[in-house]
Amino acid sequence: MCHVVIQYHDVTQNHDSNNPDNKDRKERVLHTRVPAVLEEELKRLAEALRLPVSNLVRTILEDAISAVDVVGKRADRELRGVAERLAAERDRL
Repeated sequence: MCHVVIQYHDVTQNHDSNNPDNKDRKERVLHTRVPAVLEEELKRLAEALRLPVSNLVRTILEDAISAVDVVGKRADRELRGVAERLAAERDRL
C-alpha cells in the first residue's frame, strides 16, 4: 500500500509587468510520495518527451481529471436514459 502525503505551497508567477492584463497567477506546489518504480517511470517518460517531470505530472493529472469528467457526464446521460426508459415502460404497463 502506498501512502500519500500532500503539502501545498503557494507559488506566485509574475507575468509581463508592462502588460496590465497579465496579473500575478498563483499556483500550488504539490508534494506527494510515490513508489520508487513510479518515480523512475515518470522520469524516464519525461526524459523521452523532453519535459520536466513536474510538467509531465501536471499534464497527466489534468488529463485524468478531464477523463473522469467525461466519463461522469457520459454515465449521467446513460443513467438518465435508463430512468426515462423505465418510466416509459412503467407508464405503458
